[in-house]
Amino acid sequence: MTTTLTRHGDTTQYFSDWHTPNDVVLRSIKEFYNNEINLDPASDERANRTIQAQHYFTKEDNGLEKSWSGYGNHIFLNYPGGKTGSISNSTTWFNKAFNEFNINPDLNIIILLFSVEHICINPGMLEHSICFLRNRIKFSKYDEFGNLLPSKPTHSNSLLYIGNDYNKRFKDIFSNLGGCI
Repeated sequence: MTTTLTRHGDTTQYFSDWHTPNDVVLRSIKEFYNNEINLDPASDERANRTIQAQHYFTKEDNGLEKSWSGYGNHIFLNYPGGKTGSISNSTTWFNKAFNEFNINPDLNIIILLFSVEHICINPGMLEHSICFLRNRIKFSKYDEFGNLLPSKPTHSNSLLYIGNDYNKRFKDIFSNLGGCI
């Protein structure tokens, strides 16, 4: 996997731009949200052509520093991989999502976890609904010329749901893709 070095303030962040493919997982997410994803807080124009969120934050917008409220309650997050210093971006984005939910408990947030191992380093995730996907996701990645690169997934993926209202709906919709707890 190739990473791009990006600077935000005084910290260095390594972003891996692996986009969510338009496959059964995304179709299920859209079904869960009745085809209305209000916000993707870690995206770009190309990724949003697939996700079709009404609003999205780019690297330059820095979704870690913005409030996620006020855009609607249906949030989808495929956060950038890598680390900021010695801290996994998984931990940083999960903490941000959980803090946003604590501020606004009407939010319904689905996080696409790149690796099941992220649950081990973020045990707070186990307090929420999780679907362990049966098949690995073939994320989309593009070279500097806009050509789609082949994807060879090496990690098992999962979906994490943070919300109050739809735990049963989450399990009903995603149970055909894997085991849900």
